[in-house]
Amino acid sequence: MQANELLGLGPREVFVQRNVGNLASLKDINCMSCLDYAVNVLKVRHWACRALLRCWTCSRPGTF
Repeated sequence: MQANELLGLGPREVFVQRNVGNLASLKDINCMSCLDYAVNVLKVRHWACRALLRCWTCSRPGTF
């Protein structure tokens, strides 16, 4: 299911950035670049960070 469908929004109404294990780190250039683009170019005012509970990647320190 697409993120916009899940949120009940139309196409191009939601900006989604995905990465392995849903990990967001200040050292993750991809994550920080997407956040910068969303805020400074797309003028996104509200954002959410979502992670999966009991995710295999998140439960293994040092795997990312």
